Amino acid sequence: MTGSVTTTLARPQWARELERFSERNAGRTTILEVDEADLGAQEVLRLQLAGVSYDHANDEIEIMFGGFVDPGQHMTHVIRGVSEIDRLTSSDSHDAALRVVTAAGQTLLRFPTQE
Repeated sequence: MTGSVTTTLARPQWARELERFSERNAGRTTILEVDEADLGAQEVLRLQLAGVSYDHANDEIEIMFGGFVDPGQHMTHVIRGVSEIDRLTSSDSHDAALRVVTAAGQTLLRFPTQE
């Protein structure tokens, strides 16, 4: 992404930073992409973001979708074995994407340029 800035989130701050990310972006349309060695890169879904959280007890990231346009449509994507979380911001300082890295690959939660 041209003009974007990448910030790696410090593990002790994951819960708070993901809460802030969720507050800023809840309701925005997102594209979830999973890129793993055994699957390759795949666009998994396109839904509105409900929130992202870090579950300390299970050491996993949960990305929740849906419930804004169609209250019956909900989904949670769980990512285990996370080693790094990066937040990408656009040149105008808006969140552009969230990248979650694991030993198996990465999950990219991005916002379409035209919503």
